[in-house]
Amino acid sequence: MTKKPSKAWIIDSGCTNHMTYDRELFKKLNKTDISKVQMGNGAHVTVKGKGTLVIKSHSGLKLISDVLYIPDTKQNLLSVAQLLGKGYIKCYLKIIIV
Repeated sequence: MTKKPSKAWIIDSGCTNHMTYDRELFKKLNKTDISKVQMGNGAHVTVKGKGTLVIKSHSGLKLISDVLYIPDTKQNLLSVAQLLGKGYIKCYLKIIIV
């Protein structure tokens, strides 16, 4: 039985790059030097491009850049590292040393 691709976006703290299987989401798609990525299950999948897309959120449409196009994946993943790096989300740590 083949798993049906999910339209939902998963925010993944272990993911180093945003990625999607859905070519139609891209507003702009370019070639990339990245040829393969390793998934969480250890499998290596081929990257077909890198670009910018628009996703719908509760607060409206959001432009997301540097998204990898990977047709062989079944999920849409948002990388926490990329979101932090671009300032889309903020993380504050409070460390108390006694």
